[in-house]
Amino acid sequence: MGLTGRVGRMLGRSGGAGERRSGRSGTRGGAASRTGARVPLLERGHFGVSVMAILKNEAPNMAEWLCHHMAIGVDHFFLYDNGSTDHLHEVLKPFADHGMVTTVYFPMRGLQRDANNHVVRFFGATTEWLAYVDIDEFLVPEQDEQIGEIMRRFGDAEQVLVSRKEFCYGGHRTPPAGLVTEAYREYSVDVPRVGTSEILAKPIIRPAGTARVGIHNATTVHGRTVNTAGQPTSEEATVIEDPSYAGLQMNHYFTKSWQEFQAKRGRATTSTHSFGLPEVPFDIPAQVDHVVDRWLPRTKALMEEMATLSASPSRYGSRLHLTGFPSSDMFGQEATAVVTNEAAGVSEARKKRTARSLPMPGVRGAMARGEDFEYQARPGAFLASPHVEQQIAWLQAEVTWAVAHGQPPMRIEGGAEVPSGDADAAVEPLVIGFEDGRGAIGISAGGPKLRCHALLFTLRVDDLLAAADGPPGDANDVPSVAVEVSVLETGEWQSSATFTMPGPGTYLGLLALEKWPRTIDAVRVALAGARKVAVYDLALLTFG
Repeated sequence: MGLTGRVGRMLGRSGGAGERRSGRSGTRGGAASRTGARVPLLERGHFGVSVMAILKNEAPNMAEWLCHHMAIGVDHFFLYDNGSTDHLHEVLKPFADHGMVTTVYFPMRGLQRDANNHVVRFFGATTEWLAYVDIDEFLVPEQDEQIGEIMRRFGDAEQVLVSRKEFCYGGHRTPPAGLVTEAYREYSVDVPRVGTSEILAKPIIRPAGTARVGIHNATTVHGRTVNTAGQPTSEEATVIEDPSYAGLQMNHYFTKSWQEFQAKRGRATTSTHSFGLPEVPFDIPAQVDHVVDRWLPRTKALMEEMATLSASPSRYGSRLHLTGFPSSDMFGQEATAVVTNEAAGVSEARKKRTARSLPMPGVRGAMARGEDFEYQARPGAFLASPHVEQQIAWLQAEVTWAVAHGQPPMRIEGGAEVPSGDADAAVEPLVIGFEDGRGAIGISAGGPKLRCHALLFTLRVDDLLAAADGPPGDANDVPSVAVEVSVLETGEWQSSATFTMPGPGTYLGLLALEKWPRTIDAVRVALAGARKVAVYDLALLTFG
C-alpha cells in the first residue's frame, strides 16, 4: 500500500483498519443489530495503540513527535500538560479538534507516577495497548509498517518493555534546523543516565492487565512481561534485564545539541523536584543508527497534510479512530433551510426551513424545485444569497470554484454551450445542449487540499427524454433526470452522490460530497435524461 493509502487508513478516512482493530466489538454490535437492540457506545470498539506523555512547554517539538507516531500507526494521544506557559495548545488545537489528542491539565510537580496511573484508571478502557513515551522519545518499528502489526505478535502479554537507544549531540553545538529525528543520527552506549550506563526501557502496557505503573515499567496482573523479542523479562528491575531491539526500539534524544543539554541539566522535572543530570562529553563515542530513516518522509508528509487542515473543523474528530463514534451532523437539516428559504423568497437568513425538501435518499444535503415556490432564478443569485452566506460563515468555508467566477472554465462532456440571444449575462444563464440527453459538467476542486467539499447548484432541466418505465400514458411515464456527482481522488473517479430531479424545472441544491476531509482534484456532475441544462449557479465550497 502506498503512502497515501497508509496515511488515509491511519487517519481514519477508511473503515477497514478501524474495523479490524475493533473486531470483538463488531461481533457484539452484529448480534445487537440482529436482535434490533442498539449498540452501547462502550461496545463500539476502541483504539488499538495509544500513547501517553507528560509534557511542559514543548510547543516547538510537538508536530514532529505527533506526526511521527501517527505515521507508525498510533491511534490516539493522551497528553498530560504539566503547566505549560508557551503556545503549546495552539500547536495541539488541530490535532485535538480532529480527534487525535486528548489533553489533561496536570500541573503538579513530582507526580509522574500519579499521572501514569491516572491515564490507566480514566482512559485505559478505550485502548488495547498504551505506550508511555516522552516528547524526546520516538518509537521506531524496525521493519513493520504499523505498530499494531508488532503488538499483535505478543499474544497474551500484559507488558512489552521497549529498550532505548540514547542519542547524543551528533556534532551540534547549537540547535540545528529541521526535524530532531533527521538531525541527530548517532547513539552511544556510554551515555550516563542517572548514575547508570545500563540500558533503560519504557513500557507499552495492556491496561486491562496492569496493576500499577511506575516510570520505566509497570506491575502486571499475571506477570506476563516480555521484551520486544517476545522473551519473558523481569518487571521488578529499574533497568531492563533482557534488552532487545528486535522489531521495535525507542530512540531517546537525550542530549540534542550541546546548548540544549546544558540548559536541560538541573532543570526540574515531573518525577523529582530537583533532578540533576550527569555531564555527557561532547566527543562521546557514538555510532550512526538508520532505523528511523524510512519514517522521515512519512513524518514530513503528515506534517504537511496536517497543516492543510482547518484549525476549527465543522465536525469534531474527522480522524478519530473509534469505529461507530457518533458525530453530530446537521448538514442535511441546514441545507434544507438554505434551499427552501431561498426558493421561497425569504429575505433574511434563518435556520428554520420554509418547507420540506425533495427526496434525496442517502445524500447529505437538500434540493428544492423553484417552480413549487414561484422562484425566479438569476445567475449567481443563490450563491450570493444571505442563506448561503450564513452557511459559509458557520462552516468557515470558502468558495473554491464558481461558474459565476468563470476561472478556470468548466468542462462540458457530451454536449456544447448553446449561444444565448440575450447579451445580458445577469439575466441569461449558461445553457448546455446534450443532443442524446446525456452529458456531464466538470469543475476544478482548486488544488490538492485536505478538506470537506459541498456542491451548490441552481440548474434548470428542459426537453427531457421520455420515461422508459412504462408505455405512454402509464402512471410511471414521468420524465426525470438522473444525476450522479463524482470526485477525482488519486487519479480515480469515485461516486459521491446520486439523486433524481423529478421532471422538468429549476432545481436549487446544496449537498455534501463526503463526511470526512478528502484530497480531491475535480468534481464531475453527470446528468442523464435532459437535452438542455441551464446553469444559473454551480459552485464548490470547501471547509473543515
